[in-house]
Amino acid sequence: MRGGARVTIESRPIDPGAQAPVTTLVQVQEGYFEALGVPLVRGRAFNTLDLAGALPVVIVNRAFEQRHLAGRDAIGQRITIRTSPTDSTWLTIVGVVPDLHASGLERAEQDAVYRPLAQAMSNSIILLAGTPGNPAALLPAIREVVAALDPELPLENSGSVSHIIRRENWFYGVFGTLFAAFGLGALFVATVGLYGVMAFSVNQRRREMGVRKAVGATARDIVRMVLRQGMRHACLCSGCRRSQPSCSSFGSADQISVRRR
Repeated sequence: MRGGARVTIESRPIDPGAQAPVTTLVQVQEGYFEALGVPLVRGRAFNTLDLAGALPVVIVNRAFEQRHLAGRDAIGQRITIRTSPTDSTWLTIVGVVPDLHASGLERAEQDAVYRPLAQAMSNSIILLAGTPGNPAALLPAIREVVAALDPELPLENSGSVSHIIRRENWFYGVFGTLFAAFGLGALFVATVGLYGVMAFSVNQRRREMGVRKAVGATARDIVRMVLRQGMRHACLCSGCRRSQPSCSSFGSADQISVRRR
C-alpha cells in the first residue's frame, strides 16, 4: 500500500522548530521488485527473514537518495518514518532501487521508501503476480485463492498491468486522437483554400497564358510558373514571408522564360 509519512535521517538532524520532510511510504512483500523486473541499484531486496521481530529495514529509491542524502551512499544509513506521533523506530536502509513512477507517468517520480509488509502491515493490499503466459488466464485462479483465504474479502480493480496502465492513461489516447483529427481538418481546409486561390488566379490569367504560349512558352513553362507562384502563396499564408502585407493573386509582372521559334 502507498501513503505519505515524515522522514528523519540520523546523519542529517532536523533544525529545532523545523518540520521533517514528507516522503512516500510503500509497504511491499518480498519478491515485489523481482515480479516487476526491477533490478536493484545497490544493496539487497527484501527476503523471508525480514519479519516483525527482525531488524527493521527499508529500501529507498534514487530520488530519495539524491534529495535527502545529497547523493551519498544510502546503504547502512538509518531513518525513521513517522506514521504516528509515537513512531520513532530506526530503520536501516539495505537497498536502493530505481524510480518506478508509481504516481503516474505524467508526474515526476517522488522520493519513496519501501518497507517489508511483515514489518509494516496495511489494511489494504495490492496483489502483484507474474506469469509467462496470458495474464488474463491467471485471474480466476487468483480469485479462488483469495476467496479460500476469506470469502468476504473484496477483490477490486483486477487486471493485467498493461490493461491498468491503458485504463489510467486513456485520456492521452482520446486527446491525441482529437488533436490529430483537428490537425487533419485544418490541413484539409488549408488545402481547399489554396486550391481555390490557385484556381481563381489561373482562371484570371487564361488570356495571358494564351499570349505567352503564342510567343513561344511551352506547357511545361506554364505549369512551372503556376507551381512556383502556388508555392509562394503557401509560404505567404503560412507566415514564411511576413514582409508581405497579405496573400495576393499573381501579378502581370511574373517572369517566365520564353523560347523563340
